[in-house]
Amino acid sequence: MKKYPMSKYAMPIEEPISNVHPSRWPGCAVAVCGVAMFAAIVLAGVVRAAEPLVEPALPRWDVSAPTFGDERNVTLLARLLHEADWRVRQRAAVGLGQTNNPAALEHLEEAQRDTNPAVRIAVIRAVASYPGRAVAERIVINALGEKNPAVVQAVLESVVRLDLSIAASRVAELLLSPNPQIRQLAGASLRNLGLPVDEDVLVKLLADDSAPVVIQALDIAANQPSSAAIIAAVKSQASRAVSPAVRALAIETLARLNFAQARALLARAATSPSPLIRRSAVRAYGRAGQAQAVEAALSDRSAMVRLAASRAITGPGENPAELIRKLFSLMLAAPSDQASQAARDALVRIGGDQVATEAAATMRREMTKYRREVQASQARQKKQKAQNPKKVQAPKSAGKRRQEQLSRNVRACCFILGKGRSRRGFDFLIWLLEQTPLDSPIQGSVVIALGEIGDARAEKPLTKLLERCRVAGAKYLVAMASMSAPPPFSPETTAHVIEALAKFSATSATGLICRLAETSYMGVRLGPPVVAAMRTLPDLAGPENIEQVEKVIVAVLADDTCDLASRAYAAKAVAKMKTAAALPALRTLLNQERPSLLVMQTAAWAIQEITGQTPPNIPHPKVNQGNWIIKKLINVPSL
Repeated sequence: MKKYPMSKYAMPIEEPISNVHPSRWPGCAVAVCGVAMFAAIVLAGVVRAAEPLVEPALPRWDVSAPTFGDERNVTLLARLLHEADWRVRQRAAVGLGQTNNPAALEHLEEAQRDTNPAVRIAVIRAVASYPGRAVAERIVINALGEKNPAVVQAVLESVVRLDLSIAASRVAELLLSPNPQIRQLAGASLRNLGLPVDEDVLVKLLADDSAPVVIQALDIAANQPSSAAIIAAVKSQASRAVSPAVRALAIETLARLNFAQARALLARAATSPSPLIRRSAVRAYGRAGQAQAVEAALSDRSAMVRLAASRAITGPGENPAELIRKLFSLMLAAPSDQASQAARDALVRIGGDQVATEAAATMRREMTKYRREVQASQARQKKQKAQNPKKVQAPKSAGKRRQEQLSRNVRACCFILGKGRSRRGFDFLIWLLEQTPLDSPIQGSVVIALGEIGDARAEKPLTKLLERCRVAGAKYLVAMASMSAPPPFSPETTAHVIEALAKFSATSATGLICRLAETSYMGVRLGPPVVAAMRTLPDLAGPENIEQVEKVIVAVLADDTCDLASRAYAAKAVAKMKTAAALPALRTLLNQERPSLLVMQTAAWAIQEITGQTPPNIPHPKVNQGNWIIKKLINVPSL
């Protein structure tokens, strides 16, 4: 794995716990350098594999190695739970959560009785890292009796993280808490668990004095079976609520529960001076299929209302030509990417040849403007440099922002053509593929669009582009290692090219993909392109290239300097191809390297698929130091 120097702003790490001799364990205090994410995968000790293993699901690009602490780490951190300083106890609880070792749970359960609420909060959040563990569930459920609001908040968050539907009755009791924050959090927890709220309690919450509580109650009411009493309580808020936020959500909720009763309120809401309330009307009209009212809101003076209208568009409406014109105008002129994407997605939902034709023409126009803007910007920079070589340019000029907007617009048109699988503008897409720089975001969008369109004429240009990427990628690795300016190159675009070629079943590109996967410098490979290669090579392998493909995949699998995502997908690839030659590398990954539980599970599954025999167990991962470090040692025996 690549090592990075410690930031100059980081606290000094004096000695990792994993390096401390047991004789020095007593009397340690803990400090934390920064904040670490809790591991996504919870370790269950040694995983018994009595049943056949199921193929693990891997993230698309990045596979991380979660922190893990062995029994030695757990023992030391557990001792710190008895320190006099509550901050040490709090950090120890955080560290025990980061160990991702179930052995920590018994110590965390004891620490839940700590007198300091900050320590108890740390304990509750730590045990939430252990879903499916009875001890963790017991700790959280027992903590529902807490009186401190901050601790209760942490408990309710952990109830959701652990998916504790069995705690529904205990959580429901908190809906009647005198503390409005706890009432709101209890409602949010039940909503996130997908559990209903008693009708009488919900009616009471809908009339609550606290706006956050009412908003949460409205969200619950919109997502569970309603009664006349609930509808009446919602209508009351829609008619009389002082808060625009409450009234807006109440109008939207009422329309969802009973559109007929909301009709008069919606008519007034559509012309309200409050954009929040106008937006609620647009959303309600969109959900009810009132296309004319939604389309009218595309011209609203408020950006948030126009955004809601774009998102509510589901079809061509009564006047497709005018609707398409408005949406293209919004997509191109919107200052925010969010609004532009909403209009783009609405055009995709409308679809059809009219949208594709306009997208192809717009793509040409916007690309012409983009090229002119780039040329003008380069001319300005050249002139400024000649006049004042030492002058530092502003980080982002108006011209640069204009370039970014035009680039976004070109990419949006590519997106529309790709999703519509339209051949409109195909020749121009090929031209863009050949003319744009390798690190241009436009090129990445063109590649994705061509892969989705599926026209076989794109196979040859894509193969040529992949060769350019391979050559540039090698130079890119050298430049990164030497800390010099890298050439134009995008690992992500290169990965998209590989995936697009795989969609064409371009077996003629198999050798080129193999060479790209082999490309490395000083032990570093290209990352995303290697992941894409591992995912696609099994489908491109045939009698004429199977030996080369297997050799490349096994090499990636066995390369301990390669990123975990590439190796995990390599394990899946050899499993699919039943490559017996990969078994030594798989067993090394599983039993010796042990980088992370997810990668080890993938290796074990691959062994099972190749041999037909499930490995007897999956061991612990190796210790992966978290944020627990020794900051102070006291009562250290003389050495």
